[in-house]
Amino acid sequence: MATGDRRRRVLFFPLPFQGHINPMFQLAGLLHARGFAVPVFHTRFNAPDASRHPAYDFVPVPVPVPDDDGMPVDTPDTVQVTLERVLAVNRACTAPFWERLAALQAPASVLYVSFGSVASMSASDLAETAWGMAISGRPFLWALQPGLVRGAPPSPEQPPLPAGFRAATRGRGTVVAWAPQEEVLAHPAVGGFWTHCGWNSTLEAVCAGVPMLCRPCFGDQMGNARYVERAWRVGVALDGELERGEVEAAIAAVMGGGEAGAGMRRRPAVLKSRAAECCVAEAGSSCLNVDKLVKHIMAL
Repeated sequence: MATGDRRRRVLFFPLPFQGHINPMFQLAGLLHARGFAVPVFHTRFNAPDASRHPAYDFVPVPVPVPDDDGMPVDTPDTVQVTLERVLAVNRACTAPFWERLAALQAPASVLYVSFGSVASMSASDLAETAWGMAISGRPFLWALQPGLVRGAPPSPEQPPLPAGFRAATRGRGTVVAWAPQEEVLAHPAVGGFWTHCGWNSTLEAVCAGVPMLCRPCFGDQMGNARYVERAWRVGVALDGELERGEVEAAIAAVMGGGEAGAGMRRRPAVLKSRAAECCVAEAGSSCLNVDKLVKHIMAL
């Protein structure tokens, strides 16, 4: 932070992953609206789109790279091939993706499945996940990223799905390598979200009013899943080794009929409304905390 013609500057330098870039720009927008200049340092790899933020100053920061692949020298091969694949799919499939999503079923009928960029699972859990969705009979959109299977050799390809799975779900299921998560969750066709319960994903589901099926892997994801299931009661958790019958039952609990399912689908909308009123409204806690942050920065 520095002064320039009496204007304060707050420097942002996000990790080059979408889950870090998106919330950083949300905070940058709040501070910019309060009069701060916003310079953004970024790597060349997965650089943010400067044209979407013309009021910010974008400064590329060089990092040591081998040859010209754009990746830091100490990046594991698994991360590199995964991100290269995700970016390639992102560039190639935007229009077909939205066309396919628009054609999917009735409102609140589609299960969206995404375990994030870092979470992993065993090959057995992947197979049980797939067959659980198949026997559920529900339409689904699965963002299946390369590198998801724990211990598998590095590969830019998606992990193989069980033989017969695609045939069993043809016409009601779509598997992609990447999806624009916030936009997907906001789509009226989506009625449930199977997530690893990273905090950003959890908040995005709450903001979209979508109930969750939780499969936490590590860190804060465990606590987030407990909040979703026990405190907020807007989802169910799957623990231990997965079994297709349990997966089917969990999907039915989140998206099926009955009073319990109806309540689970009703409460996210209530939670979304309360969050908007209590957190991001003018006198909400998040708004007040941003004001405190601004005062703290100005006092430095």
